[in-house]
Amino acid sequence: MSILEHINSPQDVKALPAEQLPELAEQIREYIKATVLQNGGHLSSNLGTVELTLALHRVFDTPRDKIVWDVGHQAYTHKIITGRREAFSTLRTSGGLSGFPKCSENEHDAFTVGHSSTSISAALGLARARDLLGRQDDIIAVIGDGALTGGLALEALNDVGRSNTRLIIVLNDNEMSIQRNVGALSDYLFQIRARKSYQNAKKRLKLLLKRDSILRKLAESTKDRIKYMLLHGTWFEEIGIKYVGPFDGHNIEHLIHALETAKKFDSPVLVHVRTRKGKGDQNAEAQPEKYHGVNPAGHASTGFPYSTIAGIALTEMAGKDPRIVAVAAAMAKSCGLEPFYQAYPQRFFDVGIAEEHAVTMSAGMAQGGFRPVVAVYSTFLQRAYDEILHDVCIAKLPVVLMVCSSGLTGEDGETHQGVFGLSYLSHIPGMRIYAPSNASEVYALIKTAIASDGPCAILLPKGSVPPCREEHTERECTGWYTGSRGGAVALLAYSGRILEECYKAQNLLAEQGIKADVWHCPQVQPLDEQAWGEIKTSYTHIVSVEDNVLKGGFGAALLQSLPREQRDRLLTLGVGDHFIPHASICEQLRREGLDALGITQSVLEEIKQ
Repeated sequence: MSILEHINSPQDVKALPAEQLPELAEQIREYIKATVLQNGGHLSSNLGTVELTLALHRVFDTPRDKIVWDVGHQAYTHKIITGRREAFSTLRTSGGLSGFPKCSENEHDAFTVGHSSTSISAALGLARARDLLGRQDDIIAVIGDGALTGGLALEALNDVGRSNTRLIIVLNDNEMSIQRNVGALSDYLFQIRARKSYQNAKKRLKLLLKRDSILRKLAESTKDRIKYMLLHGTWFEEIGIKYVGPFDGHNIEHLIHALETAKKFDSPVLVHVRTRKGKGDQNAEAQPEKYHGVNPAGHASTGFPYSTIAGIALTEMAGKDPRIVAVAAAMAKSCGLEPFYQAYPQRFFDVGIAEEHAVTMSAGMAQGGFRPVVAVYSTFLQRAYDEILHDVCIAKLPVVLMVCSSGLTGEDGETHQGVFGLSYLSHIPGMRIYAPSNASEVYALIKTAIASDGPCAILLPKGSVPPCREEHTERECTGWYTGSRGGAVALLAYSGRILEECYKAQNLLAEQGIKADVWHCPQVQPLDEQAWGEIKTSYTHIVSVEDNVLKGGFGAALLQSLPREQRDRLLTLGVGDHFIPHASICEQLRREGLDALGITQSVLEEIKQ
C-alpha cells in the first residue's frame, strides 16, 4: 500500500517519518499527473510546488494557521492532503472539486481565489484581523515571481513593509508565470539567484563566527553590511520586509528549516524559494508553458481557435500598417500573439501580469500616434476597467481590446468565466463592440477596429472557429445578416458558439412546424439600426441569445431600444444572476438553457403565451 493512501489530513503528513516525505512527494506527483491528464487542469505549476506544500503543512497547522495561495493553480497538493484525496479524481468535473482553492469546498482553503497577485493583500487582511482579535495563528501568503509583477501585489508589499505585522510571504520563484517572466523585478530576482558569491560568503562567515566568539561580537555590526555589499541592497528589506533565501524548493528538509525560522519573526518576512515548474515530468519540465494548462482527455481541438486566427490576421495587417503594435499581459501565446512577436518583436510588448498597466500604456501609445491592440482574457481584462473607462474612452483613443475567452469558458469555474465582458464594456460611452462568428469576420472586424478613430473591443470566444456558412460571404461584416427570411421567429445572436446552437434550435423548431430565421449580429454595439428596424417589423417573436449575463448584455440593449409597450415581443436568453461553477461548456450551456434544446423549449413556451 502506498504512503499516499494513508494521507487524509495534514496531521497525517506531520506524523510521517521525515525520510518518507520525498517518496510521498513522488506519489503525489504521479497522482496529479494521472488526474490532470484525464480531467484537464494546471499541470506544470502543481508539479513544481509538491515539496513546498508538504513543508508548509509540516510546519503550520491549518485551518488554524492560514495558507493563502496566489491564483491557486498550484494548490492541487494542498487539496490532496487536506481531506480531498479520494475526491481529487473529480477535479474540474461537474459537481466535483474546483480547480482552485474555494472556502465553501474545504475549511483548509483560507481564501477563494483564481486570479493573480491577490495573496499578499488577502493575507495581510487576515493577519490584521488576527491581530485585532488577539490571536496568535500564522498567516502565510504563497506567491509566484510572475504574480509578484502585478500591481496589486506591489501595492500590498508597500503596505506590508510599513505595517510591522507578523506575516510570512513565500516567494515561489520558478522564473515563470504562464510564459517566461518579463520586467525589472524578474531580472532582480534572477540576480539574487545568480549571486553565488553571496551564498558562499555567507557560509564562510557563519563558519568563522562559530570558531571565534570575540570575532562573532565584532561581526554582528558588520554582518548586514557584508550582505548588502554582496547583494547591492535587498529591495524587500529596504521597504521593511525581512528577506531569507533563496532555498531549494524541492528539498523538503531545507524548506522546513526555512519556514520554521520564518515562523520566529515578529515582523513581515519573505522566504525566497526556487522551484522548477513541471518538476518530475520530462515533458512539463521541457515545455512548462505548453503544460501549464492541459485539456481533458479526448478533448483535443479540431480547428483553429479564435485567438490564433486573430493573431495571424493582426500580424498580416501589421506588415502593411507600421502603426500597429501588440500588447500582452503575460499570456501572449494563449492570446494568439506569438506570430506577431516573431514577425515584429520591436512592436510587441509583454508587460507581465499587469492588465491595468497594459491598457494605460496602450492609451499612451495611441496618444503618440500608434494603433495598439491589447490582447487579454475577458476575466482578466475586468481588472483594468477603470483604465479602459478613464484613460482610453474619455479621451476617445483608438485602442483595440482583443477580449479573448469571452463568454462561457468551462472547467476553470467561477473565477474565469468571460460572461461579464459585454456588460462591463457596453455601458462605456464611445466603446464599439464587435463579435466575429467565423474566420472571415475575425479578419474583417479587426481591420474595422484598427481603422476606427476611437476605442473598440472584439469579443473572441474560447474554442475553435466554426466553418463559414454560405451567408457569411459577400457581405458587409459589421452589419447584421441572416441566411433566410419569412419566419415567424427571429433568433438573434453574436457569439459563434451560440449561433451554432441557434442553428440547431432552428432545425428543432422546424420539426415542430415553426420557421425561425437566425440573425448574426457581429456589431454588438452600437446596434445595427437598419437591420434591427427590419427585424422589429418582420417578426412576431424576437429572441436574443447570448452567453453573457442578462444584466447589461445584448438582450438588455435590445429591450432598451424598444418602446415600453413593445418589450413583451422580445424574449432575452442569457446567463442568469449567479456565478457559473466549473463544468464543461456544453454542460454550462445546458444548465443555462442556452443549448439548442433549451432555446427551442423557451421559444415554444413563448409562442404558447
